[in-house]
Amino acid sequence: VLGINFFQFLHQASILLSHPYSVNVIEDSMWASSVLSRMIGLYPDYLQWPYVPTFYPPLFYLFVIPLHETFGFGIMAGRLLSGLSALGISLLLFRTVYEGTKKWELSAAVFLAFFLSPDIYYWGLLYRIDMLMLFFLALAIYYGLVRKPVLPNKIISSLFLLCALFTKQMCLTSLLILFSFWGYEEFSQKKFHARTVQKIPWQTLGVFGFFSL
Repeated sequence: VLGINFFQFLHQASILLSHPYSVNVIEDSMWASSVLSRMIGLYPDYLQWPYVPTFYPPLFYLFVIPLHETFGFGIMAGRLLSGLSALGISLLLFRTVYEGTKKWELSAAVFLAFFLSPDIYYWGLLYRIDMLMLFFLALAIYYGLVRKPVLPNKIISSLFLLCALFTKQMCLTSLLILFSFWGYEEFSQKKFHARTVQKIPWQTLGVFGFFSL
């Protein structure tokens, strides 16, 4: 039963990747913004012709413009990026569950359950920015919460959070939650004393802030 929506996702992908017209009003604006960014650069003066601002941070555009160079300037490039991001998230869920349980049946069930939501098997294939942001957030959560909470993993997680932030700013809530969890984890494992403060992930917060500049 769980596999039905996954195959519906693949069927929807086979239709949308060959369908040359938008099926959502946001697709039109995102496509126009990406193509214009390729032609006149990111963040032009929107008070000048063609009077179109760049809507989001740059990372989505930096990913989708090379796809346009490869697959042409139709709407397929953005849909392909969204679909691959959705598949990446589901594979990451599979790996997360398998690492914790060593049961591939349960891992496969979680992989397939990801596609139960209409937000995934429909919205996950549109020329929109959201799936790429969620993919980076999933990677950040994997390295920040699932893997061993050592400094290298926290830095990797912070860098993926940075990628999510430079894709869409809605990830700021996830950033605060993750850093709050790391701080709580350090305080709950040891009694508070002066050296414990050094264990709070200020290092990764500093890395995040530095690259954010």
